[in-house]
Amino acid sequence: MPHPAPGKWLPAQLSLCAVLLVARAAAQAVAFFPPTPPVSGSVIGANPFPPFFPNHGRRALAPEDVADYVGENFYAPLGARLFAGKLSDALQKQLAAYRAQRAAALTDLQNELVEVQNLPPAEQEKALQAFAEKQAKPLAQLEEAADALRRALIHGGVFDSNWDWNAERSQRLGGSPGRFAGLNTARFQAALEFQVLRAAIFYQDGLSPEQRDLLDEITLETQEQAQPRLRRPGSKDDPAKAFFFSPGGARYFLPENLPTELDGKIRDYERAKFEEKKILHDTIVALDVESAGERTKALRALADSQAPRLARMEAFAEEVRRGLAQLPPPPLPVLPPKLPPKLTERFVAYRREAQALAAEQTRYLASHRSPPKTFQGHFTSEEIRAHLDEIRASFENAIAEFRAENAERFAALRAEREAILKDADEFAHLNTDPATGQPMDVRSLAAYVKAADDYFARVGRDEAIYADYNRAMLLPGLSPAQRRLLFHTAVAGLAQPLPNGQELPTENSISVGYN
Repeated sequence: MPHPAPGKWLPAQLSLCAVLLVARAAAQAVAFFPPTPPVSGSVIGANPFPPFFPNHGRRALAPEDVADYVGENFYAPLGARLFAGKLSDALQKQLAAYRAQRAAALTDLQNELVEVQNLPPAEQEKALQAFAEKQAKPLAQLEEAADALRRALIHGGVFDSNWDWNAERSQRLGGSPGRFAGLNTARFQAALEFQVLRAAIFYQDGLSPEQRDLLDEITLETQEQAQPRLRRPGSKDDPAKAFFFSPGGARYFLPENLPTELDGKIRDYERAKFEEKKILHDTIVALDVESAGERTKALRALADSQAPRLARMEAFAEEVRRGLAQLPPPPLPVLPPKLPPKLTERFVAYRREAQALAAEQTRYLASHRSPPKTFQGHFTSEEIRAHLDEIRASFENAIAEFRAENAERFAALRAEREAILKDADEFAHLNTDPATGQPMDVRSLAAYVKAADDYFARVGRDEAIYADYNRAMLLPGLSPAQRRLLFHTAVAGLAQPLPNGQELPTENSISVGYN
């Protein structure tokens, strides 16, 4: 089902490895950005980013204490202060007060969800709308407290350091390239644009919570397009095919063959949101060369002008939610014939050994890879390219060495795989394929097994770890603020690996990439 194209403001061909580092001699603060929220129902993967070592020699691994604030707009400056050990007593008290305020609001909301869960859909929505009005003021105060905490974490007190991502940055969108003229290419500018937009979510004053939601979506779209090796283009589980809904960052795969009326509502919603994202994107890019005060003033004016349109957009979203709630449940998959116990045991043992060997290879590569190089002063794109070639060659050599050292284990795995496939094919021919009426083969048997496993695993994930994520996204009757509260809590509960830090940009340094 075609929909308006997502934000195409940054080129999709940018690679995850296009990370350029220029470091100044003195140590810098490190910024941490939260992990990308997964598409609803997705398997939570490992951290794809290798550890990054800033100038001061400490591994820039995200502090554990920041994990509870993955969905908050103060995540980045909080992570920086925790990493540096610069969270003052006053800030700790402010953070504790916010956490208590958030817990109280969340408890009230979750209690209400339990109260109404068995009501008919129309009555449930009406009850939730009434509770949303009752909770509107406390949630508005909660979001104001979050923004006040964000500003305090960035600017600190009179004698505190400045933790603003924009404070010392000399490279500006549309500005003079200065000492970075050698990198003033379309790829570099596009990657810088991504960094500016993402940083605005956490460091830019004057934005409303709804605008920060839109920026979340803009940066997630860009990140998915720029990381083709972290997804499978063309497959059903390609994140680029997921439907961006609300609150910001929430996504899921729409059912196929939607009713015409519902499909039209989704198109209306996406068109309205695309226009508002484009306005916000273009404004932030154009304002990047302005002073902090001018940016804030202009964005507050934009927030006021966008507010009624974003409210209408949320009304479109509620119509979509009602339509989705009325769809029949998806059909159960065709259950495959039960495999013989001995064949199942052999397959489990094979998979266990394959996973163990893969884990050993990952650890081996991590210990033998080339460290990133620090470039100082003027440098050329050829120097960067040569260093990336060195890293790639080091990676390939390490793989070859590991496979040579474990050649017998790899050979045994290949032999066992062939034997399992042969026995599975013989078993498959004893059963009839429901789709064709002909005897099965190993491929059709595997397809039915995989379809059934995927279905029940997805149902299990939806019930166990994505329940609040899906309620925040799909349950009619909640307010946008309630959705944000529930969704951010749900995302923190997914316990995703936290991305590593990157140095704050300065007059003499800049870190541009998608980590």
